[in-house]
Amino acid sequence: MSKRSLFLALSIISMSILSIISCWNMDVNAAGPPEISIQLHQASQVASVAPGNNTPLVFTGIVQATVIWSPSIQYIEVVLSYDAGGWTISGTTILLLTQENESIPFSCTVIVPSGTSSTTIGEFTVSGTWKNEPGVLSGDIDPAIAMIHIDRFFSHELYSTEEYSMIGREDAGICRVKLRNLGNGNDSIRIGIANEAELSRARITSSMSGDALYLEEGETKVVDIAISTSRAAVGTYEIELESFSQEAEAYGKVSEPSSIVIEFMVVSESPSQEEPPIEEEDPPIDDEDPPEEEDEDLPPDGPGPQKEYEPYVPGEGGSLGPVLIVAVVIVALIVIAIPLTIAIVVFRKRS
Repeated sequence: MSKRSLFLALSIISMSILSIISCWNMDVNAAGPPEISIQLHQASQVASVAPGNNTPLVFTGIVQATVIWSPSIQYIEVVLSYDAGGWTISGTTILLLTQENESIPFSCTVIVPSGTSSTTIGEFTVSGTWKNEPGVLSGDIDPAIAMIHIDRFFSHELYSTEEYSMIGREDAGICRVKLRNLGNGNDSIRIGIANEAELSRARITSSMSGDALYLEEGETKVVDIAISTSRAAVGTYEIELESFSQEAEAYGKVSEPSSIVIEFMVVSESPSQEEPPIEEEDPPIDDEDPPEEEDEDLPPDGPGPQKEYEPYVPGEGGSLGPVLIVAVVIVALIVIAIPLTIAIVVFRKRS
């Protein structure tokens, strides 16, 4: 064999070996793990949680795959999972990536509970796993995260636990109501008297603090309305209270005002004078802590009318005393003398 023939043979063998190695490398790459990512279209969203206006949040995104496909791989199965800190979630769970469709969209709905505090910051997470089909290769997908902020809503309530108040004419009194913050954040609420002019014409003066009340989320405070009446103001009257949120105006929000009508009665006399004294309703004083001097003079049969008698002193108290004494002595002598006389007469007759 010539040198030229030997060289050609070696060249053919070398090219065959390189071709085999190249094909083997392609098969190895095709069997390697794919690159799969999750992408969310929203980085953050704001949830409306006002009662009656609780709108679900919808998150959307895509699952993207970068794969060196081979005849041994038909598709890649992706299983998505969602987490929003315990809030209700529903969405796409299984995606099938193929060589013709390496990018597939998904969506998920998150329901934030009504009335959630505005101080809450939620976190929405999408994660997943992948698996070659057919095949045994599988792995995890890096999660995608979006933030959930809670929108402010403003609501409050005026209410009273008293049916009415009673005030004497030409006197002063207080009507009391309660104010409760029903919003999902702290609030400053101002209260006004809507019919103040009407009460003034009836010669009734009503007043309250002009400062707004600061209430924390869910807090309740007591509000006192001072009332002064005139001599002519006798009868039943009403106070109309109305309140509104100052914080809502600062946030550019619409807040429904709250109102209440409370009733009070102006009587001819002060209620404290018409009512019986408190002491009469208490237990008898001798059951609690009876004075010693009263117990010492009580007769055995119990308390009763007592009369003081002065000891008799001869020569004092008038002439009636000696006359009684003489009369008693005479009666006693007569009672003794009669039997004695009878006895003497009988004795003499027998003798």
